[in-house]
Amino acid sequence: MGYGRFAAMIATSTVVMLALMYLNTYALDHVCFSQTRVWMALYMGGVMAIIMLAFMLGMYTNRKANIAIFAGAAMAFAVGVGLVRTQATVGDVAWMKVMIPHHSIAILTSERANISDPRVRELADAIIEAQRAEIAEMKLHIGDIEANGDAPAGTPGTRPTEERIKKMMMEGMGWMMEGMALFLPLVIVFLSVGIIYFVRNTQPRDKVARALLVEDERAKRSASTCWKAATK
Repeated sequence: MGYGRFAAMIATSTVVMLALMYLNTYALDHVCFSQTRVWMALYMGGVMAIIMLAFMLGMYTNRKANIAIFAGAAMAFAVGVGLVRTQATVGDVAWMKVMIPHHSIAILTSERANISDPRVRELADAIIEAQRAEIAEMKLHIGDIEANGDAPAGTPGTRPTEERIKKMMMEGMGWMMEGMALFLPLVIVFLSVGIIYFVRNTQPRDKVARALLVEDERAKRSASTCWKAATK
C-alpha cells in the first residue's frame, strides 16, 4: 500500500469518526454542524495516523516521508486540541450549533437510561424538559441572528412557548423516523459491500493457501519416499 492510499485511509477514517460522533444524538433535527466536533475529529485523525504508521513502518520505508507524516500528524493533534480547548473559532451561532447536539445527548441518556430511583427519575425528567426548551430557544436565536444579525445590547432572551416546544418535538420525531428510514438501508448497503469485498479478497488467498498446503504435503510424501528408498 502506497503513501497515497495511507493518506486516503486516514482522511476517510477522520470523516467517518466525525459522522459517528452524531450517532448518540436524540433526533435528526438536532444534528448541526459543530466546529468543536470537527477539531476533535482532526486531533483523533492525527493520533490515528501516528499509531498506524508506527505499526506499519516495515511497509513504509521512505524516511523523509515518514518524518513528514509524523510531524504533520503531531501538528494536527496540537491544532485540534488547541482549538477545542480555546474555542477560538466559535461565535454565537457556532456555539449554539455545538450546544444543540450536546443537549440532545442529555435528552437521549436521560430518557432512555434504566433509572429506578424516583429522585433520579425526577432529576432526569427535569433535565429533559430543560434541554428541550433550550434547544428550541437556540433554534429561534439561530434563525433570527442568521436573518437579522446580532440583537441590540440589552435585548431580553425569548423563551419559546410550551406549544412551540411541543410542535418542534413532533417535528423532531418526524425527522427521526425519516432518518431511521434512510439510515437502515445505508447500513445494509455498507454491510453488503463490506461482505462482498471481504469474500472477494479472501477467497483467492484461501485458494493459494490450500494450494501451498497441498504442495507441501506432496513434497513431504516425496521426501519420505526418497528416504525410505535410500535406507533400504
